[in-house]
Amino acid sequence: MSYKAFFQHLRALRKQAGIKTAQVIAKTGWSRQRISQLERGEVDAQLSTLIALANAVGAELMLVPKDLAPLTQNFIASGGTLSPQASKTGVEFLLAQSRS
Repeated sequence: MSYKAFFQHLRALRKQAGIKTAQVIAKTGWSRQRISQLERGEVDAQLSTLIALANAVGAELMLVPKDLAPLTQNFIASGGTLSPQASKTGVEFLLAQSRS
């Protein structure tokens, strides 16, 4: 995922959750201009900024091995459901899928 796409995704999450910019301002203490610049991917943010913005919009920042990224995205998009036949944990399921 590109830097700009990451922030566009965070913005979409914020809007989907119905979180207003004013609420992000209240949680972070940042200016409206700074939040706008971040959401457009116009500034290079530190890791602490990325974590704070993700938390402010109800998201969690995590690293996923690149080869598991597509499977992880599909798993999240499905609402975290596994097939009824799967008796494995989510992680075991993703690892098994990546090896098949």
